[in-house]
Amino acid sequence: MNKQENPFIKPCNELFAKLNITYGLLFHLVSHLNNYRKSIKYQLEQNNLDVSTLAAGSALIIQDLTESTEDNWARYYPTGSFGSRGEDYLNVADNLIHRESAWTISQAYEAFETYLKDVTALYLVDNPSNVDKALLEKNKASLRKAGLNPNNLEYWKMFVRLSYRSSAKALEYLRLGVPELRMGEKHNNRAVDMDTWFEVVSEARHATIHNNLLIKTTKTNAFTNLHNDLLKQYFPGNSTEKGYELQIVRKSAETALVFFEEYAFLVFKCLSIKQGYNWQMLLNQSKKPA
Repeated sequence: MNKQENPFIKPCNELFAKLNITYGLLFHLVSHLNNYRKSIKYQLEQNNLDVSTLAAGSALIIQDLTESTEDNWARYYPTGSFGSRGEDYLNVADNLIHRESAWTISQAYEAFETYLKDVTALYLVDNPSNVDKALLEKNKASLRKAGLNPNNLEYWKMFVRLSYRSSAKALEYLRLGVPELRMGEKHNNRAVDMDTWFEVVSEARHATIHNNLLIKTTKTNAFTNLHNDLLKQYFPGNSTEKGYELQIVRKSAETALVFFEEYAFLVFKCLSIKQGYNWQMLLNQSKKPA
């Protein structure tokens, strides 16, 4: 590869673009919800109406897919309902903000994971001899079946996705080849232990997707003091008997996305220096990814 053309720039720029869009959508949603809430309160005051007059509700109704009726008319059955009234109607906006802020972080996590796997594949293109030979042997049949060869980037992308299922595994591998990455994770101008933060955000993402915003007590009890400090500082919520209930706000989501980008740039910088590529132009360019 031409050392003047840094291949790590493209995936980094793509991540930056995705996270800016993701945050932008959250920012717009929060702005619209807050403006709507202000407008409703203004209308109540102007018309001398009590907040108890506010109400909204919804329900899902279903059909029995195999039911036959004599008149051939479909039958519908209620499965429950959801509603809000008075102050609760206004507070739904906060619930939406908490939920969407948490979802924003989870989407950023997925994008960061894709980025890590892509740059790991690019690193292996330059350094095929640094591959974990046991993992290569384990996945050789799948790679051969896909008709790929080691001279192809897609070969290494597939290898990485077969071998390093999680972001944590990809990071572990990169730290072995690029020890400067570990130094940057531990010692940085944020004064944040980034790999511990990543373990915490991984649990927040899991709770968002799989457990209705709850980090279970079994997880929080296994946390170190540093894990719990980072959880409370960067991921607002309430401790309950069941665990830690996330109540993420827009500002917390913004901070998380900034940390993902800074972490990605740390990886980019360390890999670029290791491979002899120019890294300094990235933060100074405004060119959109192709």
